[in-house]
Amino acid sequence: MTAMGPCSDDFTALAGTLGGIDCKTADPLVTVRDPSSLQSWTQPVLESLMVAGAIAALIHAILWWRRRGDAGNLGLWFATVVYVLILEPPLYFPDRFGLAEQVGLIFVHNVFTVQFLFDRLPLYIVALYPAMTYLAYVLVQRTGILDRRNPLIGAACVAVVFHLGYEIFDQLGPGLRWWAWNPAAPSNTPMIGDAPLTSAVIFAAAAPFGTALLTRLLLAGRPLRVWRIAAVGLLTPLAMIVFSAPTVPFGPAGRAAVLWTEMAALMIVAVAAFRRGRETAPIHRRRQPGRGGSGEEVDQRPVRGSSSGEVADERQSVRGSSSGEVADERQSVRGSSGGEVAGQRQSVRGGSGEETDRRQPARDGSGEQAGKGRLTGRDRGEPSDVWDQVMRLYAPIAGAVYLAVMALLWTAGNASPTALAYALVCALALLAPAARPIADIGTRR
Repeated sequence: MTAMGPCSDDFTALAGTLGGIDCKTADPLVTVRDPSSLQSWTQPVLESLMVAGAIAALIHAILWWRRRGDAGNLGLWFATVVYVLILEPPLYFPDRFGLAEQVGLIFVHNVFTVQFLFDRLPLYIVALYPAMTYLAYVLVQRTGILDRRNPLIGAACVAVVFHLGYEIFDQLGPGLRWWAWNPAAPSNTPMIGDAPLTSAVIFAAAAPFGTALLTRLLLAGRPLRVWRIAAVGLLTPLAMIVFSAPTVPFGPAGRAAVLWTEMAALMIVAVAAFRRGRETAPIHRRRQPGRGGSGEEVDQRPVRGSSSGEVADERQSVRGSSSGEVADERQSVRGSSGGEVAGQRQSVRGGSGEETDRRQPARDGSGEQAGKGRLTGRDRGEPSDVWDQVMRLYAPIAGAVYLAVMALLWTAGNASPTALAYALVCALALLAPAARPIADIGTRR
């Protein structure tokens, strides 16, 4: 670690524009400062926003795993942390990783309350990736696009939503001296507003595209495994390489044309998917009144039924000839009497007409439950509780808080008119994918 400590000439010069950073005496692991000693009041506000966002995302991911049985969201959260720990150090120490000539020093962060790696890596940057990537993923997830459409289309939607949210921050940072771009770095031209176009497309679109695509392929609906999380984090930079490769033969003008073409392609795919998504109901499970005489609430998917109006999983419905039971396509094993169901998620219409949706252990011939598994309130079809409310409100509240705090910070900013205009366009465009979760606030889900 100490080999990374000494400052390069480029670092010293660029850090001087931020007030100077003495990396020679900085702690190689972590440095903690008094927030009141920072250069601007905006810095601790930004740190609080990103750290709180990452914690809120982690809570939502755990709830999603525990209550929906899908560990994909939790895996995504950890994968983004792996990704940032793989990506950032070479950017801070290009000479130590043999990238001085190919990449060079791209930027330098100002010092914040908590810093790592000789004051190079602020804590809020570590928190930013899980906070913003996860929020973009959930906003798209709430529309049902990730479940209904091809993983490539879903990943394009996540990339565009992330880009819209990230650019509000990316255009603001240099004016508030949160970091400084190196004008001598080849990759930092051309610019869009106050940020390099490579940052807007490669870091703020290609990277989340890769993360979302790998999450759908390796994590969603699969058992949570460390190797899967590591694979998503380690392979995400491949998407950045794929998007960057076509720009290599060109100068600044040609590079800009290629990057804008790639960004336009992602946006066209995303807009088409979101427009189609508004025409169809989302696949994620919702709580609706049961059709039985008891009026129980059940956890069910969109109605796809025959004239009798039974509810089935959109992916496939399997109806027993004698009992009228409806099972998830994942697996159902029925005995000749129609009463034998082996531990899977199913919707059972009993003789009373009441519906439930639960994970039911296998039953023997007597109809008694085998094993000692316990059904949760959600599995028994009971009304949603406070944790369901927390899950439902996470996306709209997190998005609204982010936009509100960014608006506050922009009042202290010193951005160029182009940066301000682009950030405003991104903020307005971000409201489109947020429409579904905002509308969901008034429904029981």
